Amino acid sequence: DQVAKFGGESWFRLGDRDLGTHLVRTQHLKSGAELTEVIFELKSSVGITAAILPMSDQPVRTMVHSNEGVLAFQDYFVRRRCEPRLIRLEFAGIDAARPSPQVLDALDKAAAVILCPSNPYLSLDPILHLPGMADHLSSLDAPVIAVSPIVGGLALKGPAAKIMAELGVEVSPVAVARHLAQQIRLDGFVLDETDAASEAVVETLGVAALVTDTIMVNHASKVRLAQNVLDFAVSLA
Repeated sequence: DQVAKFGGESWFRLGDRDLGTHLVRTQHLKSGAELTEVIFELKSSVGITAAILPMSDQPVRTMVHSNEGVLAFQDYFVRRRCEPRLIRLEFAGIDAARPSPQVLDALDKAAAVILCPSNPYLSLDPILHLPGMADHLSSLDAPVIAVSPIVGGLALKGPAAKIMAELGVEVSPVAVARHLAQQIRLDGFVLDETDAASEAVVETLGVAALVTDTIMVNHASKVRLAQNVLDFAVSLA
């Protein structure tokens, strides 16, 4: 609200915790710390013990080429609510970026790599397009598994279905599996019971398929899906 009073842009609404996170992160980065170090300090300060690793210590910006021009991701996603028609995505700075040593080490030590049901274009592609990342994932002994974000022709959250349609891609779990398998060695793919008829088609891509209930409505359903995916990973190891 104070930003608006000063005449600044106030469409990107931040609460106290978000604002504090951004200010402290920027302060540390300007002092010369790597992003991986900063994330470690931030997550440790709030009691998070799980490892949280950014894909790279070099900056990469998602730019959306749309019918309304080239938009920064936050402008497209927050200010314009994903309403412009997406033409293509650009990951500015990605040619100069590399996976961090910590990320590569974590992948090498992993018993399985799971690509969660996130937007394949906005969320997964920036990671997979990092120079060296696709080759590294494909060289792992551990199985690489993805969970479909598309259920019954819809994205349960976010603009994945809208983006796929705008790119001329069929809005289906098969299309997601194909998109990922064209970039990395994809060993397994998890799709919802609603899309059970697509299981055989996924397997024609050379990818093992698991059909299960992937819709997470409460803690118990999240735990159930996680366990099913982990059991699937064990079967592929």
